[in-house]
Order: sequence, then C-alpha cells, then structure tokens
Amino acid sequence: MRNVLKFTNSIMLMSLFFCRDLHSDRTTECGVTQCCTGKAISKNTFLPRAFSSSSSREIIMRKPMYDDPIRDDWNGILTTAVEFSQNFGCNSDKNLGTMPFWSGSNVMTVGTNDGQSDLDAWQFGMGNVASVGSIKLNPRVQQAGADLMLHFMQHLNSPGFYFKIKAPIGAMMIDPKMSMPVVVPSSSATGLWSMYPAPDNRPATIAAAFAGGEATCKAFDGSFSNNVRLEYGKVSVCKSTVFRFADVSFSLGANVVKSEKAILGIGFKASAPTGNVAQAVEMLEPIFGHGGYWGVGGEVFGYYKLYENDEDFILNLHWQGEVSHLAPGRTSYRSFDLKQNGLGSKYLLLEYYHQNAAGAYVPGGFITQAINITTLPVISKFSVEGSLALMIDGQCRNWDLGLGGEVWGRSCEQLSINTCKAIKNINAVNFNDFVVLGRQRSGLTTGGAIRNLSEPLAFINKSQDQLTSGISAETATIKDATLSVNRIPINIDDALDVAGAAASRALTGKVFANLGYGWKEHNYQPHVSVFGSAEFTGSNNNALNMWAVGLQGSLNF
Repeated sequence: MRNVLKFTNSIMLMSLFFCRDLHSDRTTECGVTQCCTGKAISKNTFLPRAFSSSSSREIIMRKPMYDDPIRDDWNGILTTAVEFSQNFGCNSDKNLGTMPFWSGSNVMTVGTNDGQSDLDAWQFGMGNVASVGSIKLNPRVQQAGADLMLHFMQHLNSPGFYFKIKAPIGAMMIDPKMSMPVVVPSSSATGLWSMYPAPDNRPATIAAAFAGGEATCKAFDGSFSNNVRLEYGKVSVCKSTVFRFADVSFSLGANVVKSEKAILGIGFKASAPTGNVAQAVEMLEPIFGHGGYWGVGGEVFGYYKLYENDEDFILNLHWQGEVSHLAPGRTSYRSFDLKQNGLGSKYLLLEYYHQNAAGAYVPGGFITQAINITTLPVISKFSVEGSLALMIDGQCRNWDLGLGGEVWGRSCEQLSINTCKAIKNINAVNFNDFVVLGRQRSGLTTGGAIRNLSEPLAFINKSQDQLTSGISAETATIKDATLSVNRIPINIDDALDVAGAAASRALTGKVFANLGYGWKEHNYQPHVSVFGSAEFTGSNNNALNMWAVGLQGSLNF
C-alpha cells in the first residue's frame, strides 16, 4: 500500500507543480513562494533561534581581548563559552505548545464530528470514541552547546584588519510533554468497510494514534492498520535529542577606528549550512542551528572607554551586532494543511482513487491521513535575521562585571515547494488522485448500484455522519468521489496551504550579566567568567522565553 503513495505520472506532476511566484507574478521553476505573519498555529515545524546567533555571548567571549596587547602587530584570542538554556512560561500563549495545535492554545479537545471538539478521533482510525477529553502540550525545550571562537586583530591600538572563525557544537532537546485523556476507541464495526481499521486494529489511545501506533519509546510494532497510521507529524512520548556542529562561520573585516579608548570593527560574515534540517517526522523536532541555511551578511562590534581612574577602575561600553540573509541550503521537509479544509486538515482521512482500464476513476484500495502525502521537500529562506547587544562592563584590577541587553529578530519565512526535488525523488503524488472522506466511504451498495462518496469540505472536527443507504445524486456536502471536481484540486495553489506552514516573524529581548576574573600578569592573560541571561519573546508563540547559564574561558596570544 505504501508504495502506491509514491506512484506518479510525470505529465500530471508537471501540471500539479506548475507554480507562480505570488509576490512578483513571475513564473518560477521550482515553487510557489509565500510568506506568513502573525501568531503561529497548526505549524508542525519549529525553527528556533540558533545557538550561534547570540551577540550577547560574543561580547562576553571577545572582551578579554581588549586588555593590553601582547604583540605590536597581530593579536589573537582563543575563546569558548559553554551555555545551557531552557524555556519557561509553559501555560502562556507564548508557549511552543500552541504552535502545532489549531485551537489557538496549547489545549485541544478530542471528540466526535459534531464541531464541538477540536478534533474528531475518527480521523485517527479510532471510530466513534467512547469518551472525550482534552490534549495538552507543554513542551520543554533545552539547548546545550559550546561556542568556539578564534579571533585575530591587526594592531590592537590602530586601524587594521581582522578575521574570525566560529564553530558552535551542541545539542537541542525537546520533550513534548503531551498530556492526553484516556480516549477509548470504539468497539463498534457499524457502518465501516474493509479499508477502515477494524476494532481490534485501532490505536488503543489517542496518544498511540499521535505517536504513529505505539505510545512508548519503541518504534511502531504493526499492531494496527498500516493505512491509518501517521508517518509524519507524530508526537513522541519521549524526549528527542539532536547533537550537531552547526553554523560554522567566517568573518573578515577592518577595524576602522582603533585607539586606546575605542575600537569599531565592521566586517562581512558568512555561515555554512551545517547542523540538522527539518524532516517533519515529528510534530516538534529538535533542530540545532539555523536548520540548513546559508547565512550571508555583516557585523559590527567594538567598545568605548567611558571612564578610567588612577585606582585601576575602568568602565567600558561594548557592542556587537550582526545581520544576515538566510538563503536556501540543504533540503528540509514541511507538512501542509489542505487549503479548502482549514487548520488541522493535514490529519484528515483521504482515500486514493485511480483510473481503471475504461478510464473511469475507482477506489484504489487504501485510505491514509493527509499528512502522509502533504509532507514535501521545500525551499525556504528568510530575508533578514539580526541581533544587537549592548553591555556596560566595569573592571577593577583583575575582576570584571557586565550588565547588558540584546534584541534579536527574524523576518517571516518565504516558503516554496521544492518541486524539482519532489519529482526527482518520486515522493510527490497527484493530489487529484485523493479525496477527502470526512466520515463517508466508498463501495456503498444501494438499489443495486455502488456509490463512492466523499465530503470535499470536511473539517478535522466537523463532518457529516456516515451514510449507510447511499445517495442517487450529490447533496450540498456529500459528493460523488469519482468526479475530479470532488477530489483534492490538482493545482498546488488550490490544494495546499503553503503560507500556513511558513514560520512567522519572531522577536525577542534579552537581559544578561557576567562576572569574570582575568590573570592579566600572565603571558597569555587567561580569563574565566560565569554568565546568565533571561530572554523574553514579544511575538506570541513564534519564539520562546528562555533562561540560560554559562561559563566562558579564553587565552590571548
């Protein structure tokens, strides 16, 4: 059955994926670019702020370099910072749990098809559930990493060139912490047909249904129907962890101002698409780094000596800012809702149809949830991402104490279907071969005729009760599935809600502090410090509230 999902006709595919750039009205070769803004709901992929994009941490890492120069020409610093962070504020509308749900909060109710609940358990192969309840998602997001930086400056007290290499390495962990009711599947087989899971083959709980079959840390064990089983957009019952090198970057520029009191450096910065990319298998998957994007942009940094007295007390103002365009790099995947069926429709049941020898469309023999065919490779980019940090730093002999703030932001994502990749990998389908069932069925015999029914405009929480006696003509909502007009549209603009899957704008503000000690009398001027921060999001659930603690160490040479 699964191989049928990969079946495609080259002519139909080219029709399916012939797209226009919605911004410029120009025909594009490989996708439709759309941009989404506002609060994020019904989005299965979370693109976090990358570990590497921290101007505040870079200030803390670099500032020991501004002590007395060791050499007359090139001076360098080898510095690293280890940091651990975790989100906070689980029950607010800024919680990540509101992102994949379509209820507008981190809670969804599970019920039947009367429109009173957020989702109909029938669509997960559970039949008419015997009980109802609510699902709650309170993800715990943790990030731990080490930022290693090698920075060289020419003539520390006069204008000159500089170059810098950064290599972050670390891990991201997401524990969905999904609390679920004991929603009992129906034991009734009334009104069903062979393609719908029989009572013995239904997932035992809604947790098992969301997990793809088995509500444990084990892989799916094949205990119920292969048709109604999530292959994408699953919710793991365990913590997921990814460990990667990410966003290795190189900077080259000039210190346009250099004196005993001030430094101002301006340069070009580029980062490589290392780290992992979104695969869309899990509803919330950990991504360490920028998610496979090339970064191209610039940076500015420096300090100004505000005050100095004869008792070795110095007060400095430090700054660090960077801006980048995140260009398409490695291929990632996204899951899309159906445009005509609203939020959450990626989990609706579809039935496959194909042409028989006589040219008529007939049922193809299996049903599946929409997300299993609407998960596709994408082309993604962000016009701009940037951050700016300022810190007041007081030094008294070997000790230093700094307090500062940082602002980080990212524009909305411009998202396209990577149709070239989809066709090449033969993992795209002709959407017009699939019909939205609602609760209807094919092969219904009435009056000596076989009826194949669909409900093209069904919603994840509302549809018509299944007909058991068939119809002789189309009704307002229940249609003849053999007709092309009653199946999913062939044109991708009409079939998929591409804009709905794009990441929205994000904005955060951070306060941070550090306390350090340096051995200035030593040849290599070693320096260590501890630091901490609290970051707050100002754009609903498009970014996270995070606290962090870290340790910095460096050597000048």
